[in-house]
Amino acid sequence: MLESKVEYAVTRYAKYKGCQHFKFVSPGNKFVPDRIITYKGNVLFVEFKATGKLPSKGQVKVISKMRQNGTNVVVIDSVAGGKEVIDKFILLPTAEQILKLFK
Repeated sequence: MLESKVEYAVTRYAKYKGCQHFKFVSPGNKFVPDRIITYKGNVLFVEFKATGKLPSKGQVKVISKMRQNGTNVVVIDSVAGGKEVIDKFILLPTAEQILKLFK
């Protein structure tokens, strides 16, 4: 399946589940993930690929660096896989729940 079709279907599903999503463009920084998805204070960066395709070397480098810095980044290459990621993402503790631990 084309990357654009995977991205469209998964972002529609994320919206249906209550998430917000934004196209991520960072001028001067190549290889950044395609989308930012947020849900109740949690942030997920997503790199979409056509089914069976892998990120480029530059994308792998950026994703690795982001993960080293504690950023949630995933690569999605199918609608089913994307829906699974969204379903797990919305189950994470919310920012509000985490902040309550420190009160």
